[in-house]
Amino acid sequence: MGRKQKRARSKGSSVSSPQSDSSELGSLQSFVERNVPPVVGVTYWFDPPAAPAIQTATIRLTGERLGRTGPPRGGDKFTHEETIDGIVGGGGPVAVTMKVRDITPGDWKVDARLLPTQNRNSHTDRNRPTPPLNRAAWSWRRWRLTPAPATPVPTRLLLFVRPPAVILGSWAALVVLGILLALIVQGLVISAADLTLTHVLPISLISLLGGIIGGKVWYVILHRRDGQKSGWAVQGFVAGFALVAPPLLLIFNVPVGDFLDASTPGLLLGLAVGRLGCFFTGCCAGRPSASRWAVWSSNRSVGARRIPTQIMESALGFTLALIALVLFLRFGSQHGTFFIAAIASYTIIRQRVLLLRDERRQSNRGASFVALLAALIFVGDLVTMIWTWR
Repeated sequence: MGRKQKRARSKGSSVSSPQSDSSELGSLQSFVERNVPPVVGVTYWFDPPAAPAIQTATIRLTGERLGRTGPPRGGDKFTHEETIDGIVGGGGPVAVTMKVRDITPGDWKVDARLLPTQNRNSHTDRNRPTPPLNRAAWSWRRWRLTPAPATPVPTRLLLFVRPPAVILGSWAALVVLGILLALIVQGLVISAADLTLTHVLPISLISLLGGIIGGKVWYVILHRRDGQKSGWAVQGFVAGFALVAPPLLLIFNVPVGDFLDASTPGLLLGLAVGRLGCFFTGCCAGRPSASRWAVWSSNRSVGARRIPTQIMESALGFTLALIALVLFLRFGSQHGTFFIAAIASYTIIRQRVLLLRDERRQSNRGASFVALLAALIFVGDLVTMIWTWR
């Protein structure tokens, strides 16, 4: 349809017509269908038994497209199996969001079956009954899974498959909110301390841009082996900010230490708000856990009670932001030593939090090295601060 309309459009015409608009819309739709194909996205949940402590489960999904005429052809039926490792026995309900590709768009009748549970050594226990499997819905008010009716499942773009406890777009929204709060707090702190700093806003915006680029580069380097590119690293953000800001401050003849110390509370507050976006988006998720401190959350594929690493890191940022604010208002600028101490403290504690993530590190040596380096910087900064106060 789109191609015929495109041929019918007059050559050399600069006047838009309904036909040309329809052609452009059809071309966009064709591009989306080619590069972002629709999927059958559905979530089922079950309550694993208390034993064994660590379990593996496999869900078999079968589907058949509704409304077709004649026998099913390729893309009209599917059988899909998904295996989930590391399930914590007795940790509460586990939800699995499955996405089936290479299917024909439309409405689908979907059925699911939980295959016999396997123990840690992958020997099937045929005598152990499998728990019931339910179609999942999510209650934001109660923060819990609820059974959903087994209605037909329409195909949708992968981007719009919504796992439980995940808010689409929350990461971007909270990162933008964090940046705005950081700039507002920075301005209030500078005003409260009666500092005379010029060109603060443009320097801050360019430095934040440098931090965003640094966060992306750092993430790509960290994930160079698995090829992941859709993420940012906080360490890279801080490093990018710290590298870009000083040259700009020197160019505009702004005291580097005063600017960095005054920016510390807002920067940490912005990081704290952004980490809440990670929690509601399902990235940087913690390991499944049966601990009473665990919080039900999702990694965008498997929902379970997890160590709330994003909330822990957010609380760390809020706490350090408050300490930095109190110290700055009490003692004034310390020529950058507050900034260095705060970022070093954040880095040291964060390395421990990273070890609790669901995403396994290939080696813990990197975290230990970074923590040790940050500790040495913190001690050196503390000595400098004490020497300055004498």
